[in-house]
Amino acid sequence: MATVATKGVWANLCAWWRRFNRRRRALDRQLHLVWQDVEWPVVVALALAAFVLGYIGFARNAVAQGQALTPWDLFYLSLQLFVLQSGAVPGPVGWELNLARLLAPAVAGYTAYQAIVAIFDQQKDLVRLWYWRNHAIICGLGRKGLLLAQGLRADDVNVVVIEPDCDNPRLAQCRDAGAIVLTGSDDEMLRKAHVERARYLFAVSGDDNRNAEIAVLAQRQLAGRPLKPLPTGRVARLCRTPVDLCHASPQWAARLPCACV
Repeated sequence: MATVATKGVWANLCAWWRRFNRRRRALDRQLHLVWQDVEWPVVVALALAAFVLGYIGFARNAVAQGQALTPWDLFYLSLQLFVLQSGAVPGPVGWELNLARLLAPAVAGYTAYQAIVAIFDQQKDLVRLWYWRNHAIICGLGRKGLLLAQGLRADDVNVVVIEPDCDNPRLAQCRDAGAIVLTGSDDEMLRKAHVERARYLFAVSGDDNRNAEIAVLAQRQLAGRPLKPLPTGRVARLCRTPVDLCHASPQWAARLPCACV
């Protein structure tokens, strides 16, 4: 009896922990979206604040040192704060200059970091894919592909989206949901997405010929191992939409036989 009660408590704890993680991830995604909307206005405002504080701080320090600096000198010194070249001045140093000496390099460093991330973003995603197992691969990013990506991410399933059109407006929404987006040819991207380690494959491009070709390419990369088609109802549950939507356009979905458990 005690064993049954213990199992019940453990099951309740596990269910609570899953709900907690799901809500935490949803909150993280919402905060990420909010930060994306205000990120660069905040960075620009902080950069301007650092520049103005630096200008005031250098002016007051020059007066304290008995130096006669022109506005252009102060302008140049304030700009140099962003590359750590002008902050070392004899005291007394006011709070304005002290704060600017910290704020300007922080803004410059954050901007440089974001630039590096933007350049190497896809390379970073490819590195992450080396460690993924049991993920879902979605080929084609129409309405259904986006719903699938969002529904699977809500269930904490790792998702890779393959889309040949790099200008597809839904790419940003997929990234915001936490999916990895690969743009390029299906054959190459299936290989990069490690289809041999995935659990699900969805071909929902809206083009029957392309969907069939994706199935052939996947089976070829799986060395001919058979694919198990998913019923429409299962696809509807995964993308959290009515079943009739899953009949609304061409699709092909399968559970892969090689997924690691």
